[in-house]
Amino acid sequence: MQLMNQDYEVVLYYLYMLSDEELSLEEKELFQGICSTLDSWNSSEDIISYCNWLYSKALDKVSSFSKIEGMQVAEKIFRCYDSNDFGSSFYKGHLIDIIWNLIELGKIDGKYSIFEKQIVEYLVSQWGISEVIYKEVLDCARNVDALENYKQWLVKSCDDESFALNEMKKVDNQLKEITWMVKSLGNEFVICA
Repeated sequence: MQLMNQDYEVVLYYLYMLSDEELSLEEKELFQGICSTLDSWNSSEDIISYCNWLYSKALDKVSSFSKIEGMQVAEKIFRCYDSNDFGSSFYKGHLIDIIWNLIELGKIDGKYSIFEKQIVEYLVSQWGISEVIYKEVLDCARNVDALENYKQWLVKSCDDESFALNEMKKVDNQLKEITWMVKSLGNEFVICA
């Protein structure tokens, strides 16, 4: 299979999901949502088949990290997005979106494994993302978790429906602000790079 441009991003997401050797339904749904936003040359189904073939081909079941490293996925993605043109769909700030997507994929099943964290930290290092920006992305992810937990509490425990609806609107606005903040971090990364 010939991989091109954003195909490597799809490969990264899929191998990342395999890193803890479990594929939850939530991970698969988020993965499909992420893939639907990409202009991948190959379909995500073809890439999934290719990744599964790669995984089964290795007799020693080499880790996802080793496959990502061996296939030079980080370098190929970086070359794809190595542009500071904010108007381009292939601009360097998208690398922050990739880190964000990986963190979200990692924690959607309820546990952000050490294997997932290892891959994210490797990419942060390979792409030259500063520790400050990376920590801000992690803070955004923690804030999303806290807000989602608050929403669940409102649904399950709040007796005042009017109060709960008002709070839900506030939470939704805060979640939109966090999404905007992550995009801003992508722009900051481009400017500082």
